Amino acid sequence: MLELESPQLALILNLSLFLSLSSIYFLLSPLRKTRPLLYTLSTGFLFGGVAILCMIFSIPLATGIRVDLRASVTGLGGFFCGFPSALISALISSAYRAYLGGGGAFGGIVAIFASSLLGSLFHKFFSDRLFKLNPLWLILFGVILTGINYGSALLIKPYHYGILALKLFWATFLLITPLTTLIGGLLLRIIEENIQRQKDLKQKETNLRILTNQIECGVIVLDSSGKILFSNPSGEKILKDLTPSKLLSLIPQIAQKESEIQVKNSTFQVKLTETIWDNINCFVFTFMDITERKKAEELFFSLVENSPSAIYIVKNGKFFYVNKIMEILSGYTKEELVGKDANFMIVPSDRDYFKEEVKKMLIGERTSPIEIRVQTKRGETRWCLIMTSPFVLAGEQILIGSFIDNTEKKLLELSSELYRTRILQSTHLIYQLYELKEENEIIETLSEGLKNIFDVNCEFLASEKVDQFQIKLENRSTFLYSIKNVGILKIKFLSQPEDRDYKLVELILNFTSNMIKQIRLQKELEEMALTDALTGLYNRHFLFLYLEQEVKRAQRYGRPIGFLMVDVDNMKVINDEKGHLIGDEVLKKTAQILKNSIRESDIVVRYGGDEFLVVLLEPNDNGGLQTVKERILKKVDEYNSENPHVPISLSIGSSLWDPKKGDPLYKALNEADRNMYLEKLRHYKKLSKNHVNHNDS
Repeated sequence: MLELESPQLALILNLSLFLSLSSIYFLLSPLRKTRPLLYTLSTGFLFGGVAILCMIFSIPLATGIRVDLRASVTGLGGFFCGFPSALISALISSAYRAYLGGGGAFGGIVAIFASSLLGSLFHKFFSDRLFKLNPLWLILFGVILTGINYGSALLIKPYHYGILALKLFWATFLLITPLTTLIGGLLLRIIEENIQRQKDLKQKETNLRILTNQIECGVIVLDSSGKILFSNPSGEKILKDLTPSKLLSLIPQIAQKESEIQVKNSTFQVKLTETIWDNINCFVFTFMDITERKKAEELFFSLVENSPSAIYIVKNGKFFYVNKIMEILSGYTKEELVGKDANFMIVPSDRDYFKEEVKKMLIGERTSPIEIRVQTKRGETRWCLIMTSPFVLAGEQILIGSFIDNTEKKLLELSSELYRTRILQSTHLIYQLYELKEENEIIETLSEGLKNIFDVNCEFLASEKVDQFQIKLENRSTFLYSIKNVGILKIKFLSQPEDRDYKLVELILNFTSNMIKQIRLQKELEEMALTDALTGLYNRHFLFLYLEQEVKRAQRYGRPIGFLMVDVDNMKVINDEKGHLIGDEVLKKTAQILKNSIRESDIVVRYGGDEFLVVLLEPNDNGGLQTVKERILKKVDEYNSENPHVPISLSIGSSLWDPKKGDPLYKALNEADRNMYLEKLRHYKKLSKNHVNHNDS
């Protein structure tokens, strides 16, 4: 055994063996029908030999532990070649394994014979469809082979060695065996596909010889040199007037599409097919005499061309022919129309309807013309009445359609109907605007509604400098709608509007202005109800609404809430001695200091006359509360260092509410309030002590 130390190199070498196996298998495949005994011996020795090579170039997994792909090879031998070949390959590879000896010899031989037998069982069920074998069967086969390998590993002596190998590398075995079995099986399936393809080709060749002798069309088969390999009776008649060399010269012309050629007084439609005939690459020419059909077609197209109506012919969903009147109405030339999709001129939104109605017309469920819109080359949208019916021309199914311009009559009908529709749509839009509660939603809904109703483009120009609501007609096709403190909505009609359209748009815009004013007034009232008029801070009403939501969130995620109860010291003295106006300024300055000391996610509430409450979301325990408290006191010191008219002194009490403890929230608020009064008491004691010391001195 040649011990390769690189797993990657060993795996690549084994995959190369699988590739070589499939190549030799392809060379031996012709013997399957002609010399079956030799085929059995050859494939048996082939798979047995490759199994031996897999054992020689085994894949190292760890020191003293190697794995080889012999089970995959012998199993695939039975799968694709049957029991006799599998038995031969098993005997050869097991003999070599016995020769190698060792504690795993017995298990290895068992695995070889079990894999060969398993492959033979699969061959019994899949032998007639190996060429279209589903890869999932190969994966299943590989998984079963993995189970056989697991079992053989348990037979390794000493037994604990095999068990240890399975514990360490069971996943590797489960990956390598099914994967290599799948790769090898797919390579062999490709060979089986080629074999089946050759069988089918041979059978088709035989059938072609039988059939072509019984048809009226001329069939001529030439090789690349111009040698005639076959011709039916009709083809032999054509060869009297058309030489093989002439036929070969027509190949470039015929290869692009079906070609028509003239042979004496007859017209033939020629088709060319490249194929293999008696294992030779060749060209099959099929000639159909269309002389009489061409005469009938010429008469038919002459009648269509001279018709006073616009007529078109559709084949395979594309324009095949249009007469002169159709060119005039559409604006396109015949060359521009032929070959294009037959529905390309129809307005996109009408196409599905038109297709459905044409189907009804073809099966007789509709007899009246189809009314649709089309776009001409000049960009005009025209209303048309179209009738269509099936017809057989030159042996092919086609559709013949007539085209009548109905635009003027339709526009008269639509004018009044359109305005009625716009009134209904405008009413619906006004109801939509009435239901909305946000300015941006109103502006978006307004823009979208105007686009849908009036076929306009809306462009919003943001600008807070707009100081009033105003509707201005910039020109005959453009409105400028100014929205106070927001911006300007530019409304541009894509087509020339009527005077009544202006009135409808103006009505909608006036209603929109009233709705926005009402929303702003409502928000101002709501803000006044939730904020303190003096400081601009949130009030207690807002606090309780806010805490109701935050407590639920804190309980859901187990996150604490911190509180700082803040009291302005000596507020009564300030009001009595300095006046309430100065007292109000102290309160406003205190509110400003508190707001500047917290994060955006935290809030400050005016809790009472001279009391404030700071709510801190997710503080870092009491240390976080202390940090904020120190920051507030530092900002107070900075303010006092500027020698204000009235210095500020604050008493701050803190508490932390932890939802995990299950205590009610009011306990934390009471604790913060109590701590604040304790600190206020300390301030008074300190002040009194300083006063006594001052008197003693």
